[in-house]
Amino acid sequence: MGFMVGALLVSALAATVALACLRGPRSQSLAQIIAAAPIELRCAVRNLADNGVRNRMLVTLNLAAVDRGFPRLEWWDYTNQGLEAELTLVGGQSTKDWTDKETLDAMAHSLKAPKVTAFSPEPSRIRLEVRTSDVLAAPATLPVAVPDDVDLRAVRIGITEAGSPWLLAILWTHLLIVGATGSGKGGVLWAILHGLGPAIRSGLVDVWCVDPKGGVEFGPGKELFVRFAYKTAEDVLALLTEAVAVMRERQAALFAAGIRKHVPTVAEPLIVIIIDEAASLTAYASRKIREEFEELHGLLLSQGRALGISLIGCVQDPSKDTMPQRQLYPLRIGLRLDEPSQMNMVFGAGARDRGARCDEIPDTTPGVAFVEQDGSTSITRARAFLVTDDDVQDIVGRYAPVPSPIAINPHTTDSGQEVAA
Repeated sequence: MGFMVGALLVSALAATVALACLRGPRSQSLAQIIAAAPIELRCAVRNLADNGVRNRMLVTLNLAAVDRGFPRLEWWDYTNQGLEAELTLVGGQSTKDWTDKETLDAMAHSLKAPKVTAFSPEPSRIRLEVRTSDVLAAPATLPVAVPDDVDLRAVRIGITEAGSPWLLAILWTHLLIVGATGSGKGGVLWAILHGLGPAIRSGLVDVWCVDPKGGVEFGPGKELFVRFAYKTAEDVLALLTEAVAVMRERQAALFAAGIRKHVPTVAEPLIVIIIDEAASLTAYASRKIREEFEELHGLLLSQGRALGISLIGCVQDPSKDTMPQRQLYPLRIGLRLDEPSQMNMVFGAGARDRGARCDEIPDTTPGVAFVEQDGSTSITRARAFLVTDDDVQDIVGRYAPVPSPIAINPHTTDSGQEVAA
């Protein structure tokens, strides 16, 4: 029996020794392609490009068998970090068969590569990423300046692992940023503020900031903010109440004009509300504060984005206790997380199958994140620009709006002037 199975295996492999080509037209032979491969990828190229060698590897990894069939290689090609390949799965296989940590580790050894990752770009497909280098290993330097004509649907805040700009939509959406302590949430926020800089200076964007840490985190940027609540929970609620009032006014104006979406102008700017460490207003707040916050927060999330009011929420723990309305955030950024289960809280079920690896981000790479784009299930790996303390001072000095911002205080008049208690 063993001889017969072995003969069948040899026969099956012999029938598939034809070269699996790189994506696009190629006229080279297998030997030429292997010889032309970078030395660090030569073994991976041989094991993937030669169907027979690849199928033997997949059998060894329990990802193929003579009686079940062999996954078909659709294409492979070089990337900035190594190479990637896409295969069609055989019947009965699941994404988890390929994303298992031990399987990927064994595949990396077979390909003589430092790391191999896998995710499913679409049903019945698996994409392998063979990495010999990492574009995101070193921090990306903050650009010296930002073009004056900021595209509010494509704000540049860093780079992706493909080496392309990391562009983030701010207008007509809401953004949730999740990450453990030291993962780089503050850095992502400052990169966003830098990318919005010229629009803040011109008055096309008004930034309202909630800093429950008493202003410690964002106090250095207070001159950028048109509203800044940082002393008490009551201050925060006052800011959000004002935002809801603005939202109601815009709703009425759009209804009267028969318009569905607010287009920002200097007279009626995009309002970006940053809520740092929202847990202090939910899980760690009194019942009264929590209920009022959730009501205002929910109204803004469910109705505000079409009216030119965009929320950016930041939390360490993405659980429902901490962020009960997280499902209302269309855009998600997952920085380093402590537990694998937290990725599903951020990106939904099957996050790992779609490529998220937040629990594997080293604590030495703050700002590295996995990103889910609005309206898409695909997940991209990226890193926010490094923003130093000197950069913060430069951002504030370069882009602070005029007139001066208003700090929210329950004892103020409508004009923002503080009055005696």
